[in-house]
Amino acid sequence: CATATSMLYLGPSIFMFAILACGAVAWCNYRRFIAWYREGDNRRLCKDLIEGGTALFVTLQIVLLVKSNHTSLGGTKMPPPYGEFLNAISFLVLDVVQWLPLNCAYENGFSAWDALVIVTVSPIAVFVVILGLAWTWKLSRGRSALRSSQ
Repeated sequence: CATATSMLYLGPSIFMFAILACGAVAWCNYRRFIAWYREGDNRRLCKDLIEGGTALFVTLQIVLLVKSNHTSLGGTKMPPPYGEFLNAISFLVLDVVQWLPLNCAYENGFSAWDALVIVTVSPIAVFVVILGLAWTWKLSRGRSALRSSQ
């Protein structure tokens, strides 16, 4: 188990805080963004940025997870520029098993089977929660529209 003073969770925590802060800023500036999006060629620019960002993010996930598995299985150390770069951006890995101190939660340790179940179920659970929030928000907007028409 990692101690409370360990820096192991600092990178992912900062990354998640940055994502939440960006989401809050986007939520507050929603109307401005929509107005900007509708101007000129901004739709194409947004589409290109999203496609490029998605490709970069997915590629980084694959490369970082392969490096993590390579290291954990006792492979040789990565060459200096490549290994140092991957260590610098390792906080981007969306590996729930590494983020959470799950070995501390289980008396008999955390097995590969447990990790597989968590990695498989967690995206589905997040999707269901987001879907439930969107459904609730849509229902609340429908009720407020119904009240205002009465």
